[in-house]
Amino acid sequence: MFRHLCLLSMAALICVLVGGIWCLPAYADQVRITLDGQPVELGQPLLLENGTNLVPLAAICDAMGAKVDWNPQAREATVTKVDKSIVFKPGSTEVINNGQTLNTSPSRIIDGHLWVSLRFLSFALGYRVGWDEVTGAINITTVKPRPVFTPERVEASTFPARIAFTSNHQLWLLDGSQVGSAPLKLKTANWVEIVGWSPDGKWLAYQEADVTNSGYPDKKYLCVVKVDGTGAVRIEECLDYAAASWSPTGDAIAYLTGESSDSSFVYEIKIASIENDKIDSRALYQGAPGEDLDFTWHPSGQSLTVTLPRTRLRPITIQNVNLEGEQSNLLTLGESGVLVDEMYTRKASFPKWSPDGRYLAYHLQLNSGSLSADEVRCRVLDTKENKTFDLPNGLRYPEWISWSPDSSHLAYIQGGGRDAGYNKQLTWLDLSSYQLTNCGKTGQADTRPAMLSGQTEGVLFCRGKENHYSNKAIEAEEVLVEGQRIWLRGKDGQEAALTSGPDNTADYNPCPSADGKTLVFMRLNTFYSGSLYAQPLSGGTEQELVRGISGDPGYYGNYLPDWFSIYWLK
Repeated sequence: MFRHLCLLSMAALICVLVGGIWCLPAYADQVRITLDGQPVELGQPLLLENGTNLVPLAAICDAMGAKVDWNPQAREATVTKVDKSIVFKPGSTEVINNGQTLNTSPSRIIDGHLWVSLRFLSFALGYRVGWDEVTGAINITTVKPRPVFTPERVEASTFPARIAFTSNHQLWLLDGSQVGSAPLKLKTANWVEIVGWSPDGKWLAYQEADVTNSGYPDKKYLCVVKVDGTGAVRIEECLDYAAASWSPTGDAIAYLTGESSDSSFVYEIKIASIENDKIDSRALYQGAPGEDLDFTWHPSGQSLTVTLPRTRLRPITIQNVNLEGEQSNLLTLGESGVLVDEMYTRKASFPKWSPDGRYLAYHLQLNSGSLSADEVRCRVLDTKENKTFDLPNGLRYPEWISWSPDSSHLAYIQGGGRDAGYNKQLTWLDLSSYQLTNCGKTGQADTRPAMLSGQTEGVLFCRGKENHYSNKAIEAEEVLVEGQRIWLRGKDGQEAALTSGPDNTADYNPCPSADGKTLVFMRLNTFYSGSLYAQPLSGGTEQELVRGISGDPGYYGNYLPDWFSIYWLK
């Protein structure tokens, strides 16, 4: 019981840091704060309230070298530091950041002191906030200006692929089939995430947004652009990069959007179809107020599989919705009802079909965002036999599930804890016998499986020395998992590293060609920058294709969304 309570307390704290569903008004008197490695003394403990970490404004600003002025007539506090100015009004959700009105958790006065959101203030003043699981501390670090990269093509000879990649949060395109062609920078907003190429390689989908003064991207919009960089169209506001995906069979992209209604958010799935360079968007499915949806395309391209959360009147439900909007039930899980002050499985999230449409993998998510971020159960549904099979717990990333082309095997990353570089093991599932094999190695962390097709059979994955995600590597601008390489595990169970490189680099995101002959991967020399490389899967010399790609390390080093997307030419 004690261990259970400790886990919940820690999860509640971490949830405050990352934005979960916990709402615990309480003082966290055992949580330490550091600023650029030095301890910060606030004189009183943090206040955890309604999912936000509140700190006394005067004390934290004194540590950050910022000035605070209180206007008793206007009842507002102005924080200034160099060229930055932030105005807080007690009890208001609106904050004026360098003249721009933004919304955040309301500040409040307690015992004569104004308390504000630690994360918001830190970002506004140019700091990064992180949670260190090892030391149990909130680490605030000064954000160093990153270099501005100019991407360049290194390998001048042709290679059969079109590549989209990010650099300096901008979108670039490169046609490898043209000798010596240079990367093309697209005109976009100042923040971009890649969704991916259409099945025919004629269109690229991405999300763009403007970054506010607080460092956060504003509303995200789903966009598409032609392969030559022309004809860019902003379709509509979209919730996240993972909330949009191309049909596996045509030029149609499904995406998740929505709007607030009577204090609840209403999710809606829409489909944008492209025909003769014209885009037609239409609604396909709308959830009830407050019901968050997940979806995936069926391999046939004729329907979407939609997951619905457990509610007061309905159990967890998985439905198929065809392109005319007609619904049919695929699976019902557990009971209906919303429990108070209890943990329960709330939804099936991030579903992913096997290529033949027989098996569906999905994650069972709790009603706690924090606990679900630490680990969830993954389950496989066999629609032919109408039975399910549970995989070991892991993280809820569909990118960490990969099906073999013939749907006979599944590769999966198991292991709890939100650190992508710690306690993660490749797991191999044989669907003919439901036999599980843990392929992990002591002291090593595995991520990002990618099944092979063509002349080479097996699975590619990343493997490197275990390392907790911490600000140490961030501050030093090092890679997060030194010496991480791309490995191959054959169907015979034999494993070998395919790539090699300097110990202070790390290889990520293996992307094999459809014929199983070529591997493209990302090699990082800092946690935020690197190059794209290619090498034969049968062995041979690696070639640096593009230098100067960059992006963010993602959530606890998961490197999602991808920094690049590749379309292999036939």
